[in-house]
Amino acid sequence: MSTQANTGIPFSYSHSQSPIHLVELPPALLSLVTSCSPPIIKIKAAPTPANATGPRGSENHAVLCTPTQTFSLRHVHCSNSILLVQPSEPPPPNSAEDEQQQTFSLTSTGLRAVATAGSWLELIPLTPNCASILQEKLPVYHGWTDDDPALPATEEPISRARLLDSTPISDAEFSAAWDALLAFEANNGAACRPSAAAVLKTISEINTSATAESFSLSSHSGFTISAILGLLDDVEIPAGLVMTVIGSICDRVEESMDDNAWRLNADKCCARDQHSGGRGTSIEYRNFDYKIRLHGQMESHCAGGMRKQMYIRYNQGMCHALPSQLPMI
Repeated sequence: MSTQANTGIPFSYSHSQSPIHLVELPPALLSLVTSCSPPIIKIKAAPTPANATGPRGSENHAVLCTPTQTFSLRHVHCSNSILLVQPSEPPPPNSAEDEQQQTFSLTSTGLRAVATAGSWLELIPLTPNCASILQEKLPVYHGWTDDDPALPATEEPISRARLLDSTPISDAEFSAAWDALLAFEANNGAACRPSAAAVLKTISEINTSATAESFSLSSHSGFTISAILGLLDDVEIPAGLVMTVIGSICDRVEESMDDNAWRLNADKCCARDQHSGGRGTSIEYRNFDYKIRLHGQMESHCAGGMRKQMYIRYNQGMCHALPSQLPMI
């Protein structure tokens, strides 16, 4: 009888192999999902159009999203099988086994392969052009008058929530791009982005109504959006557009008792060309793309307190307004 110690581990395969998908997590993401308060992780992809016939483009591939970051999913194949094993109880003793095999079974904990994989998913951090992605998905809102139809006819408006679910970027990246495009939900619930002319017309209406009612947009205590909507009660401007425009040219009043108080920020809505002797004949700031002549209280808060041209901070990519489209206030 052999006296050599048996150090092997009994190994067996489960008759029913469960399908598994493995994901290789970067260290930063691993620490995130194993933290005390792990965030919700999503796998997202843009829906394929019903009439699509060609292969999906790279921008439509599935991605993994944390609340703040986007990762592309890369399928990595392995030449060897990857086994998922679990401890298994030793089999009952069999009188037919020789003494060595019986001792082996009684003193060892076995392993059983319950699943097999031949590949895994590798995560690669992405920096998507979120504004460009949303620009293609958001219809342009041109205005609220009969001469300026608001939205193109669509079968069903897409809300912000639906657009967020179907856009392969993280929630934080989506929100940043949404704000940068001054996107909003129209009265019918459709997510859209305003044209340059629509933004300027909205600013014009806010300024005109506030001036007519001697309503200060720059008071120390600030103003509420509901108060502005009350001033614009006779104008069919979508409330979402008013809120978006106010957020783009005003700051929240932190010291106010009202959590929704705002105050006009002149640095966000006007600038003077430092090289034109105060005449405002050219634009030196890259983000000030659209020019209108301004009267009233907004002008009084521009540098120098003198009548000059106002430059609207409106960085919306390929959406431009012709000079003839810009309203004169």
